[in-house]
Amino acid sequence: MSFLRPRNPNFKAIVEWFGPDLSNVSVMFREAEVTQLARKQLQARRRKQTTVGRGCKGRPSRQIEVKRAICDVVDRKKWSSTQSIKALTREVNRLGDWVDPVSDETIQRALDTLYSETKDRRFERLRRRVSHRKAAAQPI
Repeated sequence: MSFLRPRNPNFKAIVEWFGPDLSNVSVMFREAEVTQLARKQLQARRRKQTTVGRGCKGRPSRQIEVKRAICDVVDRKKWSSTQSIKALTREVNRLGDWVDPVSDETIQRALDTLYSETKDRRFERLRRRVSHRKAAAQPI
């Protein structure tokens, strides 16, 4: 406590409690509080070390391989943008060596990304349009 400076915001309160001579004051902590603080510090250090080398959590993305497979399927003319996503998914799963089959949603995301990156119409998905008359005629 002898290193506590007068400009410290807590200096006034401590001097009121213990007097102006702080060299005689000893600070004591419970052993349980010290061990708990040490455990928290070690946990924080371990967490920081494990996250430094790692990127994202979870499994690695397959988007690069899926995009490559989609380009290959389209180049071989096995799929066109007028066909369904299911047909493209079937061809991509047939072409690649996947541990688990690639889902329709993964194919949709990869195809949309390919189109936004290249603006190549071969990767543009033609979406169905619902006419306003049919949508208005259906009961809620």
